[in-house]
Amino acid sequence: DLDGDDVMILDAMKVIYVWIGAGANEQEKKLADNIANKYLQGDTLPRPVGTQIVKVLQGKETPAFKEIFVNWNDRIAVRYSMNSDQQFNK
Repeated sequence: DLDGDDVMILDAMKVIYVWIGAGANEQEKKLADNIANKYLQGDTLPRPVGTQIVKVLQGKETPAFKEIFVNWNDRIAVRYSMNSDQQFNK
């Protein structure tokens, strides 16, 4: 599961997604790109040429990102995002 208080890296082979939860702290956000790049550089899987690293913000997930999850539910994702925003702004 995606945790709205964290930054997650999702490996989809052709794309490495860096998903940024609404409640992720600034340190996590700053380190996300560097960690994703190191992950890709150290990877030994036979990847397609031109594998990309793509940032995705919680609540702004693309259709391609959502397709990775069999049971993606926008209503649950939006409700969780709103709760995370409320906690983050307190």
